[in-house]
Amino acid sequence: QSVHHNLEARVAEKTAELQEKRERLEALYNITSLVGKASSLHGLTAGFVQRLRPIARADGVALRWSDETNQRFLMLASDGLPTDMVEGEHCVHAGDCHCGAPGPLTDLRIIPIHAMKPGRMQHCARAGFETIVSIPIRLHERLMGEVDLFFHAQVTVSESDRSLLLALTAHLASAMENIRL
Repeated sequence: QSVHHNLEARVAEKTAELQEKRERLEALYNITSLVGKASSLHGLTAGFVQRLRPIARADGVALRWSDETNQRFLMLASDGLPTDMVEGEHCVHAGDCHCGAPGPLTDLRIIPIHAMKPGRMQHCARAGFETIVSIPIRLHERLMGEVDLFFHAQVTVSESDRSLLLALTAHLASAMENIRL
């Protein structure tokens, strides 16, 4: 019975690992398909946030583009965010919010909304979000913008999800640069 139980546990573990790998490949294929078909910046960014939201299991997504000095972040696309939040955060100046952080960020940040400093924008708190996961969009060494994932609950990001999100945003950065060129 012990051997049988251990075997069942190992099979369940391997099945879960294979399911996770299948979902990861499906997400990469989905974004690659979008990148290959996108002919405009609007089509690319709108399609990206719509596809990313279920992949990340987020309640909302914002894609922000940065100016050359990383002092302003313009919202190019969003999905699942209230209209007043999208309008209020159309252009965010660095430091006005926890999103749109200046500097050479290379890794994603998990921002608990309840820990936000007073005086900064509070659209996300009013919308009922608990956590923001901010992923930098980088091309080579240049920060091009960020993707912000909004959650109504507190979340953590596994190492596997972290690497997937960074890979997807790197793919987006290359596609955006190709469209620009």
